[in-house]
Amino acid sequence: MSKDYRMDLPKQAAVDPVGTILEITRLFDDLNRWWETNRSPILKLAEWASVSLQRAQILEEAGWLPHYTTPDFPSTMAPEAACESLLRHYCDNWPTVEAAFRERLSNYVIDEEAKACFSEALKAHAQGLYRVAPRLLFPEIERLVRQDLIPAPDAGLRGVRIASDQLGLSNLHRSGFLSLRLYDTFTRHMYARAKTEEERARILADPVPNRHASLHGIVVYNSVQSSINALIMAEFVLLTVSALSNIHANADAPLSLAADEWLREGPYALKL
Repeated sequence: MSKDYRMDLPKQAAVDPVGTILEITRLFDDLNRWWETNRSPILKLAEWASVSLQRAQILEEAGWLPHYTTPDFPSTMAPEAACESLLRHYCDNWPTVEAAFRERLSNYVIDEEAKACFSEALKAHAQGLYRVAPRLLFPEIERLVRQDLIPAPDAGLRGVRIASDQLGLSNLHRSGFLSLRLYDTFTRHMYARAKTEEERARILADPVPNRHASLHGIVVYNSVQSSINALIMAEFVLLTVSALSNIHANADAPLSLAADEWLREGPYALKL
């Protein structure tokens, strides 16, 4: 007699089509209630992201870095018009802009020498000395990095870039699309070397100062626009150094931080 090797499989329960339809209906009702409850903030977030992206593209084409002092402008404005509008804004409202810089500078966890150096750069800009900011601030930041973060003779802005990367997404928490460009400029443009004619032409055409080009006399940055861009970029780096110094002083663990733990509020925070 042959042996039966078939497995005794459990019998599947009969599907209740009416019950299944009711479950699906309840699921869609729950989703609909969730959407009605959250529709407004979701739509605002989508609108903010769209407008931020459009403005970031306009600012990049116009050669201006984004900042909390950047005035609102239509997301459909031509880059040339936006450039002129921002230039008038910073020239006509410099005392207010300078006061905003100074208010935040006072709260940074950096030494008094660095604060005094940044203060002098602000004064120089107010007096029309537009060559000062990039030539003064880049070396001062490197001094601060060697003193507070990386005690090595060859440490510099490249070192603070590497250290800041350990913050992960937290370094972009307050950014949106606008400050994302600050971070991208910090990690890429400031260290670009002019090894070819094409690279040199690109750096020459960019009103955002390049550290190497400025300190080695490759490009002369002497305009209102390049001076303000240097102040904005230096402030972003100082803010990063400040955050890293604060973490380093209060923990023995390697520098790391969750995305929602660093600067929950600030000039770059999402405001719905």
